[in-house]
This record gives sequence, structure tokens and C-alpha cells, in this order.
Amino acid sequence: MKFRHFRLGNVRGAVNTRIQPWHRYHGFLTIIRERYEAEAKRYDPQPKPGVRIYRVTEDVRERLQLEVETFYLFANMLLDQIAVNVRFFFGFTRGRKTKLHPNGEDWSHLTLLDKLAKDASALGLSGDVDTIITQADAFRRLRTYRNSSITHWDASDTHLSTSWDGKDLTIHLGLVGSPTEVKRRRDSGFEFQMTVPIPRLYDMLDKYAATVQMFLEANVTRFVGK
Repeated sequence: MKFRHFRLGNVRGAVNTRIQPWHRYHGFLTIIRERYEAEAKRYDPQPKPGVRIYRVTEDVRERLQLEVETFYLFANMLLDQIAVNVRFFFGFTRGRKTKLHPNGEDWSHLTLLDKLAKDASALGLSGDVDTIITQADAFRRLRTYRNSSITHWDASDTHLSTSWDGKDLTIHLGLVGSPTEVKRRRDSGFEFQMTVPIPRLYDMLDKYAATVQMFLEANVTRFVGK
């Protein structure tokens, strides 16, 4: 595990409550990964007849899908919280003002991708911002999968399927429709959004959180907090 408690010196008190969600969500993801790995050890691609229809709680495939989707939900929350704290730490400009957010919307993970490099350069912050952006960009599909296949899944023209490689379960998004419509969607950049195996995704998130953490610590004298 690369992520750890922050070393922020004399500004710790000012940001301690703000960064607690990092540790909370990271802890949740650790628990989910352990549950996933325990279920994966007893996965049977060919369960007994009736299990998947009448005894869903005994269906390990269903339980693995639950762990995958739960992991993706909390992973997305961790990514957004990291972005919120980066903006707060350096006092970066908020997003557009709305009735719900009269002072401006806070950053999300996508905002960080769009603004961090330019804003960090303008402030003259030290650290490898390019590495942060590269690591953060790898999670774009995580957000797409969360939005398109979990929280806002439109089953009218898509379906979900799973694959098992002997160790990990991954989820795919498929198209439903005529060959002409499928071709149109493919040509427009439709992604099948296969999930990343949970242990590998956990390591990616852990490394990313640690990288951003070291970036904040290296620039602690530039703390603004607003």
C-alpha cells in the first residue's frame, strides 16, 4: 500500500477534516477488494441448476458483480474527493456558478484533468504534474462505466455481460439493435467499457492517491485553503 496518512506539518489542522474522506474511501476500497478476492476463490462458472434464478444470494457471479460495481462507485467518490481537496489546498478557482452552487461548483475528477496542469503552472508549483495527469487520465473510463452502466444505465439499447479469466471477473457493455445501428454507434466511438480487474484497479488508485499526496506535501508552503 503506497497511500498513507499525510505529512503536512503545521497546516495539518487546517486540512485534516478535509482529507479524511481519502482515508475513509480508501479503507472502503480495501474492504471491498478483500471481499471480492474471497468470493473469486470460490467462483464456479457452472453453478448448480436454479441458483442464478431462485437462490441469487448463493450465486457467486452475482456477488462478484456487486463487489465490482460497489468498488467502482466508491472509487469514483475517492477520485472526486481528491480533486476537491487539490482545489481547496491551493485555492484554485471553482467551476461555474449555479443556483445550487452560488459560489461556484467544486472540482470533480474531470475538472482536475482539465485544469490542474494550467493552474499548477500559473502558481509555479513544484512536482511532476504530468505524472498526476497521466495517472488521472487512466480513470476516465472508470467514470464512464460508473455513469453509463451503474447509476444511469439505459437498458433500451445496451446489455451487460461478464467474462471470467480463471482469476478475475470483468463486466462488459454490449449493444442491442440492428447491424446498422450497431455500426453507427461503433463509428461514433462507442466503448464496450470492460471493467478493470479489481486488484489491478485498486493498485492504480492507491498509486494515484499517493502521487497526489506527495504533490500536496511538496507544496505545503503554498497552502491557501479556501
